Amino acid sequence: MRTLAALFLLLSTCTSLSAHPPWGIAVDKTGNIFFTDMAHNGRGSVWMVGPDGTVKLLLSDFHSHNVNLMPNGDLVVAHGEETHTLVRLSFNAARTDVVSIDTLISTTDIKQFNGGTTFTAPSGNTFFQINKYVWKLDARGRSQRVSRFK
Repeated sequence: MRTLAALFLLLSTCTSLSAHPPWGIAVDKTGNIFFTDMAHNGRGSVWMVGPDGTVKLLLSDFHSHNVNLMPNGDLVVAHGEETHTLVRLSFNAARTDVVSIDTLISTTDIKQFNGGTTFTAPSGNTFFQINKYVWKLDARGRSQRVSRFK
């Protein structure tokens, strides 16, 4: 209950509404809650609330709509403002601290990768949309169009 109260308190400090709010929230097997927030720390934040209610800032000035948990517990998050970036956060065994942040792709070419609308599947492939198509970004950073509609 304290975790939900802490989450509510953090979100209620928002002083303005965004025209395109974040929708990302995920819970790992240890009870950590990860979510995005576009109202704090520059262009936005990615947060973790631990099972004991502790709140940790994971990324700041990071404009993200969504968070994705991988089967191994890593968190994959995309930034979608000016520079479009996809990062993977890995945690220590206790799941209390980030031990590494790896940049999977970073580009200013929105046709190469659009960080604003992404989903990372358990396979490790990231899907995004741009120019009315759906694209797949593989683990090597190569994009492939996967939709036929326009």
